[in-house]
Amino acid sequence: MQKGGCSMLTVYVYEQGAKISKDGEILTVTLPNGTTQNVRVNNVDRIIIYGNVQFTTQAMTLLLYDNIPVSFLTLSGEYKGSLVTATGANCFRRIKQYQMLHNKEKRMNVARRIVYAKLYNQYVFIRNYHHHKTIENFGRYMQIFENVLKRCNAATTIQELMGLEGFGTKSYFGMFSSLFDTQWNFTKRTKRPPLDPINAMMSLGYTLVSVELASLLESHGLDASLGVYHSLEYGRQSLALDIVEEFRAVLVDRLVLQLVSQRIFKPDDFEYDKEKGCRFKKDKLKDFLVRYEKLLNTDLGLKEPVTWRQLLWRQVERMVAFIDKNVEYIPLLYGEVYESGSGI
Repeated sequence: MQKGGCSMLTVYVYEQGAKISKDGEILTVTLPNGTTQNVRVNNVDRIIIYGNVQFTTQAMTLLLYDNIPVSFLTLSGEYKGSLVTATGANCFRRIKQYQMLHNKEKRMNVARRIVYAKLYNQYVFIRNYHHHKTIENFGRYMQIFENVLKRCNAATTIQELMGLEGFGTKSYFGMFSSLFDTQWNFTKRTKRPPLDPINAMMSLGYTLVSVELASLLESHGLDASLGVYHSLEYGRQSLALDIVEEFRAVLVDRLVLQLVSQRIFKPDDFEYDKEKGCRFKKDKLKDFLVRYEKLLNTDLGLKEPVTWRQLLWRQVERMVAFIDKNVEYIPLLYGEVYESGSGI
């Protein structure tokens, strides 16, 4: 079990065969070797489960009663589903959300902003890193990016936006891949399953961010499965994925590059499976989760104290304001995060 966060905890349970039970207001995680770890339920913000972990009915009831979301991931970090309470379901807010989805103009306005923010953040992030390491064909890639950004604001359909996003993102990863030594075997973005360690870390990071956003959206009374940009798909939390787009480069990709640059991980810290692809070895997964949580709860050094976790919350509140009060949605842009000169 790994505890993340500051005053409120994100509890990760990844020991296969572990069992979660409760004694009063205390959650107990019993590991296969018989050792136990305890945490008071009122200190827990969310629980994330990897693979084969069992719950007692009493523990699950306590988590539902205390409105603590539980997310289930595979050992490879793929999202399987969540246990959430009904208390966050605001039927009036959700009616407005459904109505918004049928308003093509409003939906396109927000979708354009989300895609533009994703591409802009990738553009500025990779441009800044170019000062530290030479990127092959940098000028050509950046011209493509600039053209895509200009066209993004003029897009009139979701399909057109998807095409522009795909084109820009392909250019981004063409540059991003050149920042890693050949030993990492990272040449392009692969997912479901990730085929190399860099893709494995990115996929896991994106999933963790989307899981947290989904629980925040649900707690604010929204339906996380109804996206503005991402289409409806069974079992997919499309609205959470919409907001994730703004954080991919500036949060997850940046973390992965730092971990590799600082030699925190090595290629042999990962294992491979023909069907499930590349993933962390069990003892190294804990190390990644610790550093991910530390980053989320680190003050960014802006004009006012703020952490990445608080920025996730803020973007959810901005989405709520757009749906509930028709307030213009403002996506997260790179300059907001690093305007104080805190570096990359």
